[in-house]
Amino acid sequence: MTPREFLAEAERRLAAAGYAMEPLTLRGVPAVAGRRKTFRVRWFFTQLKTTVVVCATEGVSAQGWYDFVRDAYGLARLFQGGLPTGFQSGVGAVPVLAATHVDPYAAQAAAEKPRVQWFEGMALPALVDLATGQVHTHRGTQYVGAIYVPYLRKQRDLVTSIVATH
Repeated sequence: MTPREFLAEAERRLAAAGYAMEPLTLRGVPAVAGRRKTFRVRWFFTQLKTTVVVCATEGVSAQGWYDFVRDAYGLARLFQGGLPTGFQSGVGAVPVLAATHVDPYAAQAAAEKPRVQWFEGMALPALVDLATGQVHTHRGTQYVGAIYVPYLRKQRDLVTSIVATH
């Protein structure tokens, strides 16, 4: 699967799931961002402003991975709109980077606990190796924003499962 095919399929899946889609470019690489707001009573009556940022490229290094996650979270913060973040409203970023060549250090970095977690938001990123179909992501427990993690994992799996179907 090529990066372009992955990006197109991710955009199609996110749009079908009810995300408002926006094409963009991150550091000169094509990407798409899907945005939506979800309110759940079981989240203690809070609203999560979810942004799924998908980028597909030829290769990625560890530094490129860290930059992508930081930039994707920054976009999620910019896109939040509506109520200010805090007690009843949070930001959830799901950065997914797909590459045909994944540097081993980038794969190792993707398996680390995400570095971007703040009081009002969190990121749950994934790195997809298009050559092997392997998904690199942190699989451990997350305490910050733990109530949102199952929901964000489903959003992440919506995109990362593309490699399993091809």
